Amino acid sequence: MTDAPRIPAHWKEPDMSAHPPLESRVQAPDGLLDPAARVPFKQAADLCRVSVDTIRDRRDKGRLPHACQPKEDPHGRWYVPLADLAAAGLLDPARLSASTGAAGQSLAAAGSTASEVECARLRGENEGLRQALEVCQRQIEVLQHLLAGPRAVA
Repeated sequence: MTDAPRIPAHWKEPDMSAHPPLESRVQAPDGLLDPAARVPFKQAADLCRVSVDTIRDRRDKGRLPHACQPKEDPHGRWYVPLADLAAAGLLDPARLSASTGAAGQSLAAAGSTASEVECARLRGENEGLRQALEVCQRQIEVLQHLLAGPRAVA
């Protein structure tokens, strides 16, 4: 029987107050998200409630034009401004501040006007609905084939 590893007496629980939640770090003064704030892909995926692969896919398709790998990041992570996420239809534009944000930039200065962001969101939603429709059409075809039953071979 082995003993469980012991925690050293000098070890203390880390102080998480030094690392506030992501949303509080990218908030504009009005309490909404600062559209100019850049976040790593993992945090972007968490904010948008999608996978990191979805974020990468949108980057690869050119839907996140301001995504970049800053030289100062020693791990080579990709970052994306929140305005790009909204323009790609991944983040609800209503969550973004239209006023000047914490970085001192407005939504327009982040590369998109509010109408462009809304238009891009609707395009993304339209594309998602189109893909869902294609899946449903394929399922209908399979079901119709199954209902037709085996056909006699002549």
